[in-house]
Amino acid sequence: MRQIFGVKIISASYQCHSITAGHTHIRQEMQYPHLKKAAASQILGRGGFGIVYQGEHNNARVAIKRIELLRTEDHVRNPTEEERMMRCDHSNVLKVFAVDQDDDFKYIVLELCQSTLHDYIIRKYTGSTMPSELDALHQMACGLQHIHTVAVLVHRDISAQNVLIQSREGFPTVLKISDFGFCKPATERGSFSISKSGTGTTHFIAPELLIDNQLRGQRGTIACDVFSLGCVFYRFLTMGRHPFSTGDELTITLNIREGNHNLNGLNEDHFAREIIKEMIQLEPSKRPNITAVVDRLSA
Repeated sequence: MRQIFGVKIISASYQCHSITAGHTHIRQEMQYPHLKKAAASQILGRGGFGIVYQGEHNNARVAIKRIELLRTEDHVRNPTEEERMMRCDHSNVLKVFAVDQDDDFKYIVLELCQSTLHDYIIRKYTGSTMPSELDALHQMACGLQHIHTVAVLVHRDISAQNVLIQSREGFPTVLKISDFGFCKPATERGSFSISKSGTGTTHFIAPELLIDNQLRGQRGTIACDVFSLGCVFYRFLTMGRHPFSTGDELTITLNIREGNHNLNGLNEDHFAREIIKEMIQLEPSKRPNITAVVDRLSA
């Protein structure tokens, strides 16, 4: 047994692929912790594809996400996207410090945050004062804008659970777009190939991704992220309501497919109501791009 980043690990000699500072190399011993037997007290959270542990990186506290490779799509193993993710350097995008991999798992070393927007919405957040409504929406939009325009990636899993809250004493509270497990490169026109498997978080998936477009040879566009963010905006502003809910949670997906939204949780004159209405349009081409959303929230 040995201890790296404050986590007890088993010594290993797998052939591993590691990426740090934009460089990829192959070596025989893992640089980052093999967390198969980490203590339960070190677990920060669990997701559909992995477990997040607490650790250290360059003498700083970090989160280390362990992803089971067998349960992920092939593109998640591609170093190209990981290098793009690590080039993301924006205050509203969760920083990826390093990536490591063995035969079974991928390990992603991430900036540490204290909570999620979902926790805030369900009133479990106990950190410092949240940003104003306008500032919160602007921060989230700026983060997604950076992912679309600088990293040139489509996120495909924008949800309240994947917006993290960084709350530090003496500093303003910051919201960060996180979880790049479904990210894919986008073309210059903002399109991408649609995966055969489902992507995203239930009730935040854009309608065009709920349809089997592979049979029709169609491609997705980054407008799917704008739709998802519009749903997050509304859920945040109304503390839990969904723009496609008619009182029955089971009908949300059906309403998304048919474009039946309901924004009655916001007053007619609320500054974000019209923006959200445009962001959640059924037709992707009718939604504003994320830069236009940022500009309107900056006005």
